[in-house]
Amino acid sequence: MRLGWMLIASLLLVGTTVGGNKLTVQQSGNELRLVLSNEDVVGGLQMRVSVSSSVSLGNITQGRRTLGWIVAGHMINDTTMSVVIISSTDHQLPSGTGEVAVIPFSGSGFVGLADVVLGSPDAQGLDVSTEGTWLRDDSTPSITLEQNFPNPFNPSTQLRYTVRKPGHVRLAIYDITGREVSVLADAEVAPGTFSANWVAQHNGATLASGTYFARLSMGGEVKVTRMVLAR
Repeated sequence: MRLGWMLIASLLLVGTTVGGNKLTVQQSGNELRLVLSNEDVVGGLQMRVSVSSSVSLGNITQGRRTLGWIVAGHMINDTTMSVVIISSTDHQLPSGTGEVAVIPFSGSGFVGLADVVLGSPDAQGLDVSTEGTWLRDDSTPSITLEQNFPNPFNPSTQLRYTVRKPGHVRLAIYDITGREVSVLADAEVAPGTFSANWVAQHNGATLASGTYFARLSMGGEVKVTRMVLAR
């Protein structure tokens, strides 16, 4: 593991490198998204997510930019979650913008970030600014993505999803490195329930066994499910 737990902790002790990096909290339905916009190459990060007493946090999951990474969180108390995001391989986050973690929530109130540590691949501390937001309860998501069936699968699997309002929907498949390998839907749709069949191929070539992710998005709302290809 390129950047382990002890290495993450050591970032608190090293100097700070100036860079245009920002970590923000954005709401998507009843999920809060941790969105990192970074100019520097990032090897890992940790933080505390704090919410009002009227907000409850669920289990944290990977974001679009950290598929295949270790994304772990535990509740220190009723209103604070400690979060660590590190790569289990040599993968890094190049400059760019996107979600690094998703946390479901219920209730309404403020959410903020504290004790944020952003680390380069060689364990140097990186300068980072933060921005919290107010959360509103929205218990009915605009989209839902069911678990694929069968799972594990070989060589194809079925994905079923529901759209509750008109809009542009995109359903794409990614491998464990975050590379997009297939797009199953990318169009304006009316409300309804849809299904898509995915054959595990990329540009006509058979894909290897392993973990893949189906990502359904509409506007700022995103749903992800994990799939296993077993040949």
